[in-house]
Amino acid sequence: MLPNRLRIHRLFLLLCWLLVLTACGVDRWEEYRPLTERATWMDSLMRVEYLWYADMPEAKTLNYFQEPKTFLRKVLSSKDKNFSSVDSIGIVESPSYGLKYNLYRIADNDTAFNAMITHVAPLSPAHDAGLERGQWVMAVDGELITRRTEEWLRQGEERVLVVGTYMNYTDDEGQAYGIISASHSASMPAARVYDRLHEPDVNIIESGGALVGYLKCDTFCTDLSPIYLEFVNALAEAQITELVLDLRDNNGGSLECAQQLAAALLPASSLGGTFLTLTYNDLKQPQTHTLTLEPSSGGSTAALNLQRLYILTSQATKATAEHFVCGLMPHVEVVTIGANTAGVFVGTTPFIYPTNGWRLNLVTHEVANAADECIPSRGFTPQVAADPLTDPGRVLPYGDPDEKLLHEALLLIGN
Repeated sequence: MLPNRLRIHRLFLLLCWLLVLTACGVDRWEEYRPLTERATWMDSLMRVEYLWYADMPEAKTLNYFQEPKTFLRKVLSSKDKNFSSVDSIGIVESPSYGLKYNLYRIADNDTAFNAMITHVAPLSPAHDAGLERGQWVMAVDGELITRRTEEWLRQGEERVLVVGTYMNYTDDEGQAYGIISASHSASMPAARVYDRLHEPDVNIIESGGALVGYLKCDTFCTDLSPIYLEFVNALAEAQITELVLDLRDNNGGSLECAQQLAAALLPASSLGGTFLTLTYNDLKQPQTHTLTLEPSSGGSTAALNLQRLYILTSQATKATAEHFVCGLMPHVEVVTIGANTAGVFVGTTPFIYPTNGWRLNLVTHEVANAADECIPSRGFTPQVAADPLTDPGRVLPYGDPDEKLLHEALLLIGN
């Protein structure tokens, strides 16, 4: 027999081990819930709403302690080319000047650049400074632009810019060349957060015996629908015969807004017809939803009765902007000019987690037009390929008849 002291020692060890096992069985759900609730919510939602829910991994293989963005990457279908996303709706936008530009090295200087302005956001500090697309920034606060000082064009305090213009010349041998010359200085206010919603650029141009309307649509935001329809009314009253719709900077938005604009542009004979058909996963009943072309509820917008539409595109033209183009195609001749669109061939739906401010933009449906045609995964290839930045002399404000992409459209209309 074992000595009493040894038996007591072994009994003590056994009791300790039982306590450990008991502790492992304690329900720690309340402790773990704050760490897993977002991922758990995403998982349960996606298994019902996600278009490709059947491609998701089994729940027992997933780590619900991961941050939402990491968790989403682990559960997405291989068909989902980053179309779905998750973010915090409480993200604070950073102040900026609202200026986009391309840098070009100054001849005979290995470290300095001139900045060609490619976009000035309306309502931004750059807009307040009188800057325009196609101008050049040659110096900032008295210094040339270098990799060190380039940051001064992005955000900060008030800046003083030396602004230049580009001119084309031809030498004695017939060779073309360009020169950037300083024209004036401009005071740009301090960077700030500015309103991204603004009235579109619009113009009416006489070209080749045709009266051409130009409308730049940067987003399909529901709040902008009345403004778009107001401008369409103005174009109809002007009796335009052709329309150039600029979607090069349009990265999506509301299908309802796109639907209303399409109904206002197309021939009256198209009203009541199918704009787009949305097809959801096989768990949803009904599985399809059809969007029709209906006149605006106000009844004031007459269809333009256009026979064709000229649409300016770029790689930034995506999602709802591509669905809009797709929906037009069975009803009117569509001529695209610019570059391939992004190829977002599916639609997303936003879902908001109610307690911690996270938004899941989830692929929920496929999109097809009245001819059962879908957006190609490579995007729409333009009938006329054109790069708006290859000719600095034609990088001009939007709506200028000599601006590269609009100029290409006017050439087609004139022929």
